[in-house]
Amino acid sequence: TLDIAVKGDLTEENDETFFVNLINPSNASIADNQGLCTIKNDDGASSLSVNDVTVTESNAGAVSAMFTVTLSAPSSKIITVVCQTADSTAVAGNDYTAVTTTLTFNPGETLRNVNVFVIGEKVYEKDETFFVNLSDASNATIADKQGVGAIKNDDAPPAISVKDSFADEGVASMTFVVTLSEKSELDASVDYAVNSSSIARDNLDPISGKVNIPAGSLRGVITVDLLASGVNGIFTVDLNNPVNATLRDNHGVGISGGEFIPGDINDSGDVDLEDIVIALQLLVGINEEIAYAGADINGDGRIGIEDIIFILQMLADVR
Repeated sequence: TLDIAVKGDLTEENDETFFVNLINPSNASIADNQGLCTIKNDDGASSLSVNDVTVTESNAGAVSAMFTVTLSAPSSKIITVVCQTADSTAVAGNDYTAVTTTLTFNPGETLRNVNVFVIGEKVYEKDETFFVNLSDASNATIADKQGVGAIKNDDAPPAISVKDSFADEGVASMTFVVTLSEKSELDASVDYAVNSSSIARDNLDPISGKVNIPAGSLRGVITVDLLASGVNGIFTVDLNNPVNATLRDNHGVGISGGEFIPGDINDSGDVDLEDIVIALQLLVGINEEIAYAGADINGDGRIGIEDIIFILQMLADVR
């Protein structure tokens, strides 16, 4: 009897053989000089898995999302597997660069990387995902066939503003334009309230509502009807409760009739530096009167910080 130790391992491989040969007999002949020993593989086929990856997009260029495809155990065989990206909420060509490749694991290798480039952009949007799928493996099984790529949005929501509106006497309605600072991939909305200054509230309709700005658009419109003929005066449209946006300028001034010049405290027919001086004097109590009542923008009966900001914006031509 001849005992031969066979070394064990965890590597999946083909069955193997070796020989035991007899030579140089003494006082005997050899009828069968070779014995065959077969080593049966007891290790199952290695399995393939792909991990999940999360990256934060940039405002431009590309960010690398590196996926790792792992073999559960080394193998003595050459293993191949097809790796391919697929859309989920992210779209190839717009949010990431599509990849299709065949990965090869040489004997003993257990790791391969797949690089997917995420496309940067400066657009507010939800976090998005795409997939990396494994298929058509040879000499291995697939334990986890799908990796998830998560793209985290890094852009701030756009800012929302309302513009002032001016109209001649006798108009039936006035329009206020609501704008976003930048386009968004999400629908935005904002509530508004119409507040009377020198026009009776009953002459304005509606007195509240919501403006919707669809994804990809930069503007919405508020229309306020003037219910009585010949309505002249000032009223305001105030924004609140923005969705998928922040507030930048939430106060719009509506002037009907053309006889009022907002911010023209000295009644000179224009807004100028003298109006700022008078406004500051009124603010600290040096002056007691408003030379021109139409200059009171918010209708609170006095010239305050809000009115001064309005005058400065008029001078800077940013309203």
